[in-house]
Amino acid sequence: MFDKISTTYDFLNHALSFGIDIHWRRVAAALVMDHYESNKNNKCSKFSMLDIATGTGDLLFAILKNKSAIEFNVTAIDLETSMIELAKKKFANRRMSDFFVDFRVADAVAVADPEYKSESFDIITSAFGVRNFYDLDRGLANIHRMLKMGGQVVILEFSAEGINPIFKPFFIPYLNFFVPFVGGLISKDFKAYDYLNKSARSFPCGEKFVSILEKANFLDVKMIPLTFGLVTIYIGKKR
Repeated sequence: MFDKISTTYDFLNHALSFGIDIHWRRVAAALVMDHYESNKNNKCSKFSMLDIATGTGDLLFAILKNKSAIEFNVTAIDLETSMIELAKKKFANRRMSDFFVDFRVADAVAVADPEYKSESFDIITSAFGVRNFYDLDRGLANIHRMLKMGGQVVILEFSAEGINPIFKPFFIPYLNFFVPFVGGLISKDFKAYDYLNKSARSFPCGEKFVSILEKANFLDVKMIPLTFGLVTIYIGKKR
């Protein structure tokens, strides 16, 4: 499905969110940098980061805009080859020669040792990818396994059920009708944008997802709602 819509994916992300998705990723990127700044003095090696379901790399690029991210050792994975290829092209076009990113086609739910060793990464991120896990518990367990002790996960996801009640009369019809119609019209794949809408509405958001993260053994779990609760950033640590 994502292969089919890859060529219009970035355009529709920005257009259908009126560009606010750029702000969401900047907030998530700032949280990544906060974690780095708080822990860099305790490290004797490069800060290692894994971006899961990287898509075309927008969250990754928001993070790499920070000059301090030159100290990062970055891996980015996605299940779809076309998405990874687009991310590579964007990376080359932006002439980010100071950085090295290991782009790989991989399944975040199924990756295992020795390919992705336990306690390999200081931080693991994902923007709008976790809700697509075909096995949420297994995927989160894998994230926990790959994080180093003291490492942090940063997850940006839709939280349609958590929208402020004042704004629900606007947002819900927009998500239910406008997004699938316009997305399907431009991408020529109505099923894909119907799925994206349904997955956003069915994701266990807010306190429900906090509980799921805690059951997956993440500690100090916090959630940061953005844009009247339309999306939420979740952070948790491994200790």
